Amino acid sequence: MRPLALLLVVAISGCATGIAPSPTPPDASASAPPTQTPEPTPTPPVYWPLRGTLAPSADAIHKRPVLVRIPNDTAARPQSGLSKADMVWELLAE
Repeated sequence: MRPLALLLVVAISGCATGIAPSPTPPDASASAPPTQTPEPTPTPPVYWPLRGTLAPSADAIHKRPVLVRIPNDTAARPQSGLSKADMVWELLAE
């Protein structure tokens, strides 16, 4: 068994033709196209949190919301400026 294993190792090692030379890498400066400068990615648009419309800047959306309660009885009418509000809620009053 031992002579057979030794013969097999010698036969396999004798079949090798040697180490093949590694291919030389191509010249990177000659084949590479000129690199272009990457274009900066545009900043995403900023929207008002309550309205959903475009805000002029990112700093503008960090202002605190204001709540104003306007009575809806006949003595308090006419209410003005409600059409310019971002949100209007109407609640039942007693």
